[in-house]
Amino acid sequence: MTEPTWPFGRQTQLGLVPEMYIASVETPREDTIVFRFMRQREARAAADSGGRVGDPSLYADLADQEGPVVPLDFLDLGRIVFPEHILGGLALNALPESGFALHPVFAGPYRLTEGGNRGDPAVLEAFADFALGEPRIPRIVLGASYFTEGALRYWQPPDILAAALRAGAVSAQLGLPYVNSRQGEDPDAYDALEADGIAKVEWIPQQAWETLDFNLDNPHLGDLRVRQAIAHAIDRERIIGEVLAGHGRLMRSYLPDWHPLYAGDEALPGYEYDPQKAKDLLRDAGYDLSRYPAHHPDRGPLRLALASMDVNVYTWPEFEGQDCSAIRNGRRFDLGDGGAQRP
Repeated sequence: MTEPTWPFGRQTQLGLVPEMYIASVETPREDTIVFRFMRQREARAAADSGGRVGDPSLYADLADQEGPVVPLDFLDLGRIVFPEHILGGLALNALPESGFALHPVFAGPYRLTEGGNRGDPAVLEAFADFALGEPRIPRIVLGASYFTEGALRYWQPPDILAAALRAGAVSAQLGLPYVNSRQGEDPDAYDALEADGIAKVEWIPQQAWETLDFNLDNPHLGDLRVRQAIAHAIDRERIIGEVLAGHGRLMRSYLPDWHPLYAGDEALPGYEYDPQKAKDLLRDAGYDLSRYPAHHPDRGPLRLALASMDVNVYTWPEFEGQDCSAIRNGRRFDLGDGGAQRP
C-alpha cells in the first residue's frame, strides 16, 4: 500500500489505512513481526515529502503532528502478513485476479480447502499449527447455497434460516444481519427462532450507532433551547422498541458505552420524551406556536432540513467524505442523521 504504483484505495472510513503510517517493519524472530509507526519527526517529514508514496497531500494533516502517530484502526495491521514465496514476484495490478486472491493464505486459525471462486461457498478447515492452538471447531462452511440450491446469501432471512437449521444444513449464522423494516422484515422473527426451540439467539451491539447532528450555523439551532426542545420531542425509546424490536441501547453521549473511548455519561442529561416540555422551551425561546410552522420574530419560521444516509439518498463519500466538500464535514445541513438504523 505504500508503493507509489499501488493501484487500489488507501482510504477507509477512518482515514488512511494504518499501513500508510508505518515507519519500519522488523522481524526479530521467526514468529514475530514488529510494526513501528512514524515518530513526530517522521510524520512531519512525510507531510513535506510525501513519504515513500511521494504524495504530500496524503499526509497533510501530519504537518503539525505532536508525538508518534497511532491510527485508530491500528489493530488491522495483522491482516497484511502474506506469504512471500507466493506473492514475491506478483505485480501489484495482478493481485485481484490472482490465484492468491481467490484462494488466499493468511496467518489465521483456518485454511481454505474448498471454494473461493466468486459465488461459491467457502469451506474452511482448522489449522493445527495455528499460533494460539488448533481451533475447537474443526470445519466451517460459509455460504448457505448447499441448502438454498444456488441462492448464495450469507445473511439468511428467518424463514430460510429456520428451515436450514431444522434440516441440519446450517449450524449457526454468525454476525448481525441487516433488518430492513421498510421492506417488511421483522427483527422479532429472529427471536421467534428461539421461542420455537430452533436455535439460541443472541443480540449484541455492533460497531455502528446513530446520531442527530445540529448545525449551529443555523440561527434556530444556535439557541440551546431549540436543540433541547428537539431532543425532548423525539421518542427515542419508542424508536428502539418499534424499529429495532428493543435490540438497541439509548445513548446520552456521542459514543456508545461499548466504545473504547467512552468516558461515561451518568452526569449527562437524558432528555426524556416530553412533548409539553419541548413546547415550553420553544415558547421560552420566543416562538409563536399558534402558527405552523412555529415562528420567531427575528429568525422567521422554524423550518429545518434533515440530511440522512438512512434512505440511500447519499453515498457515504457524499455524506461523510474525507474533506469539507461532503455534506456533513462541509456543514451543508441543518440536522444531520449520521449512522445506520440497525441493531
